[in-house]
Amino acid sequence: MSKIQTKNLILKVENYKLLAFNSSILDFQEIANLTADVLSGTSSLTIDNINNFSNTDLILIEGINIPKAELNIINGAPSGSTITLTTALKFNHSTNIRVYKIPYNKVEFARATTINGVKTTLETVNIMVDRSWTEYQDDVNSTGFAFFRFTDGVNYSEWSEGISYQGNEFRTVEQLSYNACLDMGVEVGDTNATQEQLINDVRNAQSQIQQKREWGFEEVEGVITSKVNEFEYSLNLLNPLPKNLFNGNSFFRVLFGTIPLTKISSQEMDKYFVDKPYSKLVNDVNIGDTFITLENTAEFDEQGTAYVGGNLISFTNNDTSTGILSGIPATGTGSIEILTLEDTNVFQDLQPNRPYFYCIDNGKLKVNCPIDINLEGIEFKVKYIGQITEINSFADTVFLPNPYYSVIQTFIKACIEARVKSTSLIGTGHYEEFKISLAEISKQTPIKMKDSKKSYYFRRNNFRSRINST
Repeated sequence: MSKIQTKNLILKVENYKLLAFNSSILDFQEIANLTADVLSGTSSLTIDNINNFSNTDLILIEGINIPKAELNIINGAPSGSTITLTTALKFNHSTNIRVYKIPYNKVEFARATTINGVKTTLETVNIMVDRSWTEYQDDVNSTGFAFFRFTDGVNYSEWSEGISYQGNEFRTVEQLSYNACLDMGVEVGDTNATQEQLINDVRNAQSQIQQKREWGFEEVEGVITSKVNEFEYSLNLLNPLPKNLFNGNSFFRVLFGTIPLTKISSQEMDKYFVDKPYSKLVNDVNIGDTFITLENTAEFDEQGTAYVGGNLISFTNNDTSTGILSGIPATGTGSIEILTLEDTNVFQDLQPNRPYFYCIDNGKLKVNCPIDINLEGIEFKVKYIGQITEINSFADTVFLPNPYYSVIQTFIKACIEARVKSTSLIGTGHYEEFKISLAEISKQTPIKMKDSKKSYYFRRNNFRSRINST
């Protein structure tokens, strides 16, 4: 039996009432049709195809959210066009009514104290097939996370995603989706509004909003930890990731600890490293070693001094064919007195120090000198335009401020409209509404640039500014 996947299991919590969406059990199930009317009290059905039905199969008659829907179990091997039921029918059913072979007939509700905590079963109930949702009222718990899964008493579907007992906030994918579906007259879980589709709709809405321009809500702060003798750091170390790694204007400010660094161009930064050879250690260097191996020593002097981690060493020989600097004293002045790890930079003629300048170059943060060992670990604090956290589940929060929620709901409605009408998104009325609303918000929203107190508005083709009071 194939399990119903988590992405297709929809759960909501309302005033400590847990509600499991029923229609998921109908996905990809076998279907037949009645070929004759049957009366309540009858214990058999005549259907148009018995090939995929077997003894002990679970069946659903009519469908989900239909007043006369009911569950039953096949009793004995079907024969001819007849299936025998374990219990007598509760309702009359007419010719051509559908009969579904389903994998489960019960819902197990559970609770955990944390989203990843151990689940404790609350109750297992029959699927309430005459309505859209199977309900369980928890009169004991008011905190924690709710879950459900389908079962037949032996086999189980996957668990649903956990939903807080406090219910999902307005900013969650779930609530935005429910509101959009309500406006469109569809239910979450319908063919054109599956949970997977709606999550993808919100993800695409966020992407289109981000592509529109740089917004104030995208401004974030991240940190990169400094390393001894290092002067350049990948911007991929920032969390969240930058929206544009290669656009220096997307990075507004860099502090080294509490000291602001001055931004310069990459060409100006290069001047600090002219005629300053450096390479990286191939192996760890231990106290008392008399040689070190670098990736490349072609630009190093034949003899001289070099900065290796916290060591200022002296060497008497440079073998450029092997990358080995040798003749290092075992003790005393110019010796290696501090363990230094593989991949550490080694500089000649450029003393590690405290940086005062930085640039953004080719996806990296660069500073004007290698970091002194006594300053290792001090954080670079970067203010920049960051990526929005990606949406992956119905319970995820949309990290956008008002008024973007209504814009996202409009986009969801456009996607539902396109699926219902089997047309392109661009051709829907709701998508036009989405574009107009987003353009209007863009006109009214300033962009704060370069950590100044000046904010900028874009109006038509003119550029004007105003001074913020904050």
